[in-house]
Amino acid sequence: MNGRLPASLSFVAALALGSIALPLHAAGDRLDVSSNAIATDSSENGVPDDAFDCLIEPVSLIDLGSPSQGIVGRLLVAHGESVTRGQPLVELESGVEAALLEQAEARAEMESEIRAREAEFALAKLDYSRFDEMHTRRLVPAQERDEAAARRRIAAAALVQAQENQRLQQLDAQRIRRELDRRTLRSPVDGVVVEHLLSIGESVRDNAVTRIAQLDPLRVEAVLPGRLFGTLERGRGARVYPEFGSGAPLVMTANVVDPMLDAQSGTFGVELMLANPDFAIAGGQRCRIVFDDMPTAPAAATPLPDDQAGD
Repeated sequence: MNGRLPASLSFVAALALGSIALPLHAAGDRLDVSSNAIATDSSENGVPDDAFDCLIEPVSLIDLGSPSQGIVGRLLVAHGESVTRGQPLVELESGVEAALLEQAEARAEMESEIRAREAEFALAKLDYSRFDEMHTRRLVPAQERDEAAARRRIAAAALVQAQENQRLQQLDAQRIRRELDRRTLRSPVDGVVVEHLLSIGESVRDNAVTRIAQLDPLRVEAVLPGRLFGTLERGRGARVYPEFGSGAPLVMTANVVDPMLDAQSGTFGVELMLANPDFAIAGGQRCRIVFDDMPTAPAAATPLPDDQAGD
C-alpha cells in the first residue's frame, strides 16, 4: 500500500470523509464524520460504536490471459465453480498443433538412420582391422591401411551425427508439446471462476479470457482518518464484523499500515489478511473494524504566536 489509495478503497475513503452516507445494517445507522465511526445501537448488532468502515475483498482478482493467440475451443469450467491451482480452464483450438506434435514425435522415435550408421561403422572397423593385419604381414601398402582408418573415422562421425539428429528431433517434439500445452489455460491460484470474458469461437489475442478470484485468504481494507496516523502499527490486533454473517467478530492482526497519508483525502490505509479456507466468508462485502487498545490520537500541534511565526 502507498500514498495513493487503490481504486477498491475509494468507497471506504469516501465514507471516512463523510461524502457517502450508506447504512451498513439498519436504516437507523448514521455516519459520524468526526470520528469515522458508525454510530449504532450496540445492543442490536453487537458492533461497538467506535467501529470503522472496511471492505472484505479477494486477495487477488486475476484476468487470465493466454500466451498464445487463437480461437476459444472449449470452456472446461462454468462461472462460479471452485478451481485449484493448475486446473485446466479453457482450451484454444489446437488441431494443427496436435498434428505437428504427432509428426515430430514420429520423427523423434525413428531409429533407422542410427541403425544404418551403426552397421557402416561396424563394417569400417572390421575393414580397418583386416587391412591393419595385412599391413603388418606386408601384404598391403600403408596407404590402403590409412584409407581404411579414415573410413572408420568417417563412419564413427556419421553415427554420432545420426544420434545428434535424433536428439534434435526429440527436442523439437518437446518444444511443440510445450506450445500445445500453452494453448490450455490453467488456473494460477486456488479460487473461484468469476466469469468467462470470451465465448467459444471468439478470438484470443492480447485480451483476457477468464476472471478468477482468489478467496483464500481475503483482504480486509480499512481507511482511517489522518488524525489517527501514527497510532497503529503492523501486528496490531483487530476485530472485524462482516456485513453478512452470524455477528460474531473475526479476530486478526494488521498486516500493512500505510507509511504516509493520502494528501487528497487526508486518510491512510490499513490492510489485514483473513484466512478463508472453506470460502465461508463472502468476498466483496462491507464490514466494520475495531482495533485493540486504540490509543488516543496525537494532539494537534499548537500554532505559533504571531510574533514568532515570522522568525
